[in-house]
Amino acid sequence: MSGHGIDQEHEKLHEEIDALRAWWQECREIGSPRFDEMGDRVDALRTRLREHFAWEEEDGYLSDVLEDAPHLVKRGESLRRQHDTLLEAFAGLVEHLHSDEPRFSGWDEAGHDLDELLERLSKHEHAETELVLEAVQSDVGTKD
Repeated sequence: MSGHGIDQEHEKLHEEIDALRAWWQECREIGSPRFDEMGDRVDALRTRLREHFAWEEEDGYLSDVLEDAPHLVKRGESLRRQHDTLLEAFAGLVEHLHSDEPRFSGWDEAGHDLDELLERLSKHEHAETELVLEAVQSDVGTKD
């Protein structure tokens, strides 16, 4: 897994996240609650995330990137553990959105929960990108 491949994969994921955010913004402006549709869209993103995380973890989480940067492995492991936590959080949101009696007091609260979860995911992805950049810079610095 090269740093370039990770960048492309993260870019694709960011496009999907941006599309979900745009849909949510449009729904907010219309003001019509669409819990089931939001649940379907969040579930589709969760499925995509599961694939994305599996791709990152294939052959060892970022192993070839971190191979020459052992000082970053601990940080990488911390980020890898976040994958399960994030997937569980997305699954929980989907469950609440598809519930016969959603736990949300209103559509805005559902959107707020979605926004918070997408922000957590965005921070995670940003931290991964930063880790890869730091590993690549570390590797370049050692090959004089």
